[in-house]
Amino acid sequence: MLYRLPEQALVAIRLSFAIPREERLGEALARMAQGLVQPEMERQAGFWGARLALDRSATHVSFSIEGPATEAAELGAILREGLARADWNEGQVETARLVAWTQAREEAETPEPLLRRRVAARLFPELRDSVEAVPATVSPAALRRFWLHTFAPGRLQAVVVGPVTAAQALTAVGRWA
Repeated sequence: MLYRLPEQALVAIRLSFAIPREERLGEALARMAQGLVQPEMERQAGFWGARLALDRSATHVSFSIEGPATEAAELGAILREGLARADWNEGQVETARLVAWTQAREEAETPEPLLRRRVAARLFPELRDSVEAVPATVSPAALRRFWLHTFAPGRLQAVVVGPVTAAQALTAVGRWA
């Protein structure tokens, strides 16, 4: 016996930001900032049956969400609201710094990420190493400055994929400012 389930149309929204080239600790700060907003954004995504993905490279930071196309506006709002947060206290920033340090060590010492870093360094020597040193201390004000400078509308590249109209896509990411 075969039961056909109704197809659920999905939408994917990806917001990418270039890490400022002059920011020496850009990837480390991006890793910390993503760690601070991830739990709440994942909780909200789960409410709508969506999945959140946060990615980093030596040059870019990305926030993506995939979920029901009928909820595109709400999914876009999760990304926008998550990126609007920058009100962390000393304890939260220190916890994020320690987590970032642990993740960076893990990436530096486990075989697959280590091999990936070495190949990238050979192929693209002009790029910064993707596992930058996590600073010994970071103040909430310093992380907030990085956040506000990096995750600004003028640095945004947005991609919306799925069965949505141009108007729906603009609604999902258009109320940024």
